[in-house]
Amino acid sequence: MSYFNNPQTEEELKNQYRRLLIKYDYRSDKNIKIIEEIRREYNLLQMQIKRANGYRTPTEKIYDEVKAFTKEVGEAHRAEEQRINQLKNHTYTKAEIQSLIEKTKSCVDKIVYSIVKKQLVPYVSLHNVVARCDSEQICRWFNTHAVSAVPVNLHTEYDEVREKLEYALKSRSNDKKSQEAFMVQMEKMIGNHIALVFRKYEDELIDPIVIAEQDMRKYEEKRSSQKGYDFARIVFVGLWIVIVLYALFEGLTNKHVSMSTSLILIAISTVGVYLMYFLMIKIPRKVNQAFEKKTYAGIGNRKHNSRMSEKKQYQSDRAKNSLIQFITRFFG
Repeated sequence: MSYFNNPQTEEELKNQYRRLLIKYDYRSDKNIKIIEEIRREYNLLQMQIKRANGYRTPTEKIYDEVKAFTKEVGEAHRAEEQRINQLKNHTYTKAEIQSLIEKTKSCVDKIVYSIVKKQLVPYVSLHNVVARCDSEQICRWFNTHAVSAVPVNLHTEYDEVREKLEYALKSRSNDKKSQEAFMVQMEKMIGNHIALVFRKYEDELIDPIVIAEQDMRKYEEKRSSQKGYDFARIVFVGLWIVIVLYALFEGLTNKHVSMSTSLILIAISTVGVYLMYFLMIKIPRKVNQAFEKKTYAGIGNRKHNSRMSEKKQYQSDRAKNSLIQFITRFFG
């Protein structure tokens, strides 16, 4: 049985609801069942009117947002996959490869000029990298550290041109070893160009006194560290000499200590002093050198790529897409 007369708006529904409550005397216990039926029908009609006006529940809103996001991610993924396929399947001529090399060098020029001119955060580190590292390490450090400090438009332009150059060089051979060799050659070329333009802009834009003071500070730090190691070495050698002299003195003057015992004591003390020197001086020094090399060389070994490979990127996007689809099905 329907108590309401086809209301079209929420206001009409509420007015009919008030009249029905008064008609069936909502205070009386006799009409409790009727009032409950009226309330259920009121709630149902209210939701129908709201939905007709575009109302969505919080759960449905989340579902709509996840669905829209899934569609957006899928479209972006398909567009990126199409773009990568175009780069991979394009036949690059020597002129195009040479043009990409020149564009890459031009982007490097702009980035290095921006870093040196404004003396951005990576400037001092780049100065040390160029002074200490080889061309491959310079390129890898540059790709992972220096580029992130410059304006987004320079960063994006460099990444796009370098990506095209990578695919262009890879297209020259189907052999993985040859492709790896081409990538190494590209890194060497970019690293050499970075060092060249950095020294050029540093000479043009930076006061020589500033550069000399930076180099002098580094030299003083290294010299101070070396003095500490030299002093420690003298201390350990002096300790060993004292122990040897004491052992010989005991062996010659003390009747209860034989010369063979003194020689054994000298041998044990020699091994002990060397182990102490090795553990307290040599190992920390090696660790410090390794840490310093890692700091200035950037990331990883020769086979490390500055960006995630397209295969890993594809797998990552597929995993994200699968998770979003699972959430969509869960809410659905």
